[in-house]
Amino acid sequence: KYNQSYNSIRPHLKKRLEEEKYDLIIDLHRDSVGADLTTAVHEGEKYAKVAFVIGLDHPNSAENKLKAQQLKEEMEKLVPGLTRGLLLKSGRGVDGKYNQDLNPSVILVELGGIGNSEDQLNRTIAVIAEATSSMLSE
Repeated sequence: KYNQSYNSIRPHLKKRLEEEKYDLIIDLHRDSVGADLTTAVHEGEKYAKVAFVIGLDHPNSAENKLKAQQLKEEMEKLVPGLTRGLLLKSGRGVDGKYNQDLNPSVILVELGGIGNSEDQLNRTIAVIAEATSSMLSE
């Protein structure tokens, strides 16, 4: 079930983190909001906007937030207006961890929404890749 997705993947992520060190781990999801909130236009092309979700109910949250902020800034240099910002989550009724408690390099990316096309998603994925490469090479 959807509400168990983080618990379902947790043992697999935990195992991989024990086996290897990672500079950045992107947990990629699609948001459930409509295209009116998740579409950006840049130089005549449509993109799926990105939101970064940061769980605050664990000790790694400041480092997770910093990584997400760095990636957001790199993406905005490439395509201004592409991101929806950082969504900080804590307290009752939310996960508050999103498996980010397992490692300070885990960030949760909400890529577009239910109304974005495959082309829009692919354009944004290319921006994420370029921004990630730039961020990690600094």
